[in-house]
Amino acid sequence: MYYTKEHNIKMENKLNFSAIESYAKAYSGKICDDLYQGKSTVNGADLLDLPVPQVGLFALNLIYSRWQSEAENLKSPYFDYEAAEVKAAMKKLMNVLSKNIAISRENLEPLLQESVRDVLLITLSPYLYFKNLVNGLSNGNEFSDLSRFIKINSGLAMKIEKSLESNGHTSMAERFDQIFNEIDITPDDSKPVFEKLSETHPAAETSFYLTMDVEEDEEDEEDSPGAENTLNDSFIGSNYETVADKLKQHQSTKGSIKSMLSINQKFMFINDLFNDNQEDFNKVVEFIESCDTREAAMSFINNNYLKHNIWNPNAPQVREFIRLVELQFE
Repeated sequence: MYYTKEHNIKMENKLNFSAIESYAKAYSGKICDDLYQGKSTVNGADLLDLPVPQVGLFALNLIYSRWQSEAENLKSPYFDYEAAEVKAAMKKLMNVLSKNIAISRENLEPLLQESVRDVLLITLSPYLYFKNLVNGLSNGNEFSDLSRFIKINSGLAMKIEKSLESNGHTSMAERFDQIFNEIDITPDDSKPVFEKLSETHPAAETSFYLTMDVEEDEEDEEDSPGAENTLNDSFIGSNYETVADKLKQHQSTKGSIKSMLSINQKFMFINDLFNDNQEDFNKVVEFIESCDTREAAMSFINNNYLKHNIWNPNAPQVREFIRLVELQFE
């Protein structure tokens, strides 16, 4: 069996937010070193010209959002800010300001760190990124404004935007999970993103996932008196479940592997094991579900994927998929 603690090769599909934050800080520092050579401020064109354009777009969105908050704070109770003439003037001011961005390293670097973190999150876990984004909004129009800045997994953003527009009777958070799980679209390939990031600072995709041993250590720390919440808690919350958790809790639904998969797990398997071919993924899962025994399912995987070196048996995604199959037949 591939998944044994003794061999320390078991990988849970849970993001390591500490590694993500550390990388974001290191990457942003290197970008700023290049940006601020010989000058004290950078402009919007500089941000759009960053090696990873999505980093610059996220940074511009943060600047825009914070300007809006500052503008709200400047409103006086003596004037009608909803008047059409005032709104037009404010919009014109924003357009002028957007062409005159001049931001120091001290103010930009924290924004870049947040932007790099979001780039990693939308690449590694579109579900978590969009869920966090939607939870902070009150209506679909706000999502539409933000989606203009999203280029990675923009197809997902468009699908979510369209679904939010047609479901206006419940809160954004309440309908998000249903919307996201109904979306039948393959996410963007993560490889080009990590290749581009690595041109500035080395980025190995597997380094942003926790191993089982690390995860257990964190759980022990959380259980200890006075332990602080981890970054994982702030993003995922206490209800995070791995595929293994779900399978153990839902053995009565044996024969329906796909129903046990989170949307992020499904994306990972389609991307990494089936070359972005969702049809192949569906056919393989359906065949495995039809097998009467674990041996039959494993024989199929071995003869079609492992034996011909199509899958690397030591790759974390392969081990996770095999683990899921083995648990299904327990």
